[in-house]
Amino acid sequence: MYSVTVIERLEGIWAVARAMNNAAEVVGWSTSDEPTSPVHIFLWSASTGITYPETLPILDSTHMSGITSTDTNRPEELPVLNSTYVSDINDSGEVVGSKEGRAFLWSASSGIQDLGTLPGRSQSRAYGVNNAGEVVGTSYREGPYDEWSGNPPESPDHAFVWSASSGMQLLETVPSAWISGAVPINNAGEVAGYYYGHPFAHGWQGQGFVWSESTGMQQFAYASVPADINGTGEVVGNSGLQSGGTTFVWSASSGVQWLGTLPGARSSYARAINVSGEVVGFSGGHAFL
Repeated sequence: MYSVTVIERLEGIWAVARAMNNAAEVVGWSTSDEPTSPVHIFLWSASTGITYPETLPILDSTHMSGITSTDTNRPEELPVLNSTYVSDINDSGEVVGSKEGRAFLWSASSGIQDLGTLPGRSQSRAYGVNNAGEVVGTSYREGPYDEWSGNPPESPDHAFVWSASSGMQLLETVPSAWISGAVPINNAGEVAGYYYGHPFAHGWQGQGFVWSESTGMQQFAYASVPADINGTGEVVGNSGLQSGGTTFVWSASSGVQWLGTLPGARSSYARAINVSGEVVGFSGGHAFL
């Protein structure tokens, strides 16, 4: 039997819980409906309640640019805040996100750390962190580019893996990849991500992948974006390969399994998978497990 705990806000009427670790510590953001109200990143636990650490960034709502439908790694309810938002929290309470276009790693003891960018890139976003403090995300070029050019420029977006010992490293995909991104990372260092070929040369043909230092890259599911990877390397995500968009589960032993939709729904979207292989998401306006 489940119970619901309301995370009370110190101010404002909006709050979004973005991620939770195994200690049930929650990270998210809150604000009010006033146009000039700041957006605060918060931490919450049952013992401390909601807190707003001074070393976590306060997001200026005047930079809010609304919903960006092309960012499939971010929940639809999470607005773009001048490329600043919070993404994940590990069991040590370390938080990752992006502040004014730069990936950051935050801890209560060390405060906020700028993770930098890949060579030739001006900005970065962090999407996942594991218990070893390894961070994954995307580093990209700022500014417009003509994606339909017959003479494509250098790839604007590249997936990265960051660690305290090695810094930010390029996550190699395939030679034809023009855009790539890394979304979640598990405690074994396995990374789930996606890549797309250049639209002029490859017609946006892309697919999901799992990468680890020991096995390299394993590709799966065309036109797919992973949402989560569990401790055994099973990946859950969403693909446009089937009509309306459909949830899939992938494992090295079984390959891709399509989960379909709820009755009467045209699409389904997965958000997370646990070590037992149980998946949560939503379909046709209803949550599913």
